[in-house]
Amino acid sequence: MGGRITDQVEYKKLFLTHAQREKAFATALDIRKFEIELYWRRTTYFWGLLGAAFAGYFAVTQRSPEQAFLITCIGLVLSSSWYLVSCL
Repeated sequence: MGGRITDQVEYKKLFLTHAQREKAFATALDIRKFEIELYWRRTTYFWGLLGAAFAGYFAVTQRSPEQAFLITCIGLVLSSSWYLVSCL
């Protein structure tokens, strides 16, 4: 047995009793809560890093255009990474 469950008949064959279905539902719900928690943790990290990049950019923008460009590139990489992590 492998792969995905594609319809209700296959699901009911796999989980014959009500208790098995309830346990499967509880497990799926726990996994969903865990994934949402991980999503917000990753988002918090990206917000922090992007906030630091913004602060660094505004701190050096008048003094050193080269450093400002480097920080802009770091911000672009972080933003792109955040997009890919969130959407894929």
